[in-house]
Amino acid sequence: MVEDYLVKQNQDIRDEDGFPIEYEVEQSWEDYKMLTKTDTMAYLPQRGTETKRFLTISIAKSKFTLIKNNEIVKEITLIAQVYVDNIQYNGLMWIPHEEYYFPELDDKSTRDEIIKKLTSVEFMGGDEQLDKNLRTTYSKTIKESGVFKYEHLSDFES
Repeated sequence: MVEDYLVKQNQDIRDEDGFPIEYEVEQSWEDYKMLTKTDTMAYLPQRGTETKRFLTISIAKSKFTLIKNNEIVKEITLIAQVYVDNIQYNGLMWIPHEEYYFPELDDKSTRDEIIKKLTSVEFMGGDEQLDKNLRTTYSKTIKESGVFKYEHLSDFES
């Protein structure tokens, strides 16, 4: 039902008399549980851009409010797997790169793309050994986090 509303909210849909039917989805986050976090890894070159990064893996409850013609039709709460690659350049603020996978909403290929992206990361600067260590650390952390077992809202409570 959430997927249906997500698609319809971007379409011009009309009833049998030609009046518009407006679909809308509001999303809010209700609760997070951090599963794991890597240590901060750093690339500290003689010259160039100093880069630090770490990965956090969490699960979260997300409430989807389905609205039709400005009236709430239904509220659905789903679990999300949350992957955040945190990056800092030259000691400035941390920039979180967030990826969300909703097992009950997204196709498994969405999760596969997230994993591929996170296990292909590199530091700026071309230090192959450091890049390999980063990818190995991220891969190991994801595997050992247990995040894949969280697929349904009931898994959040356990």
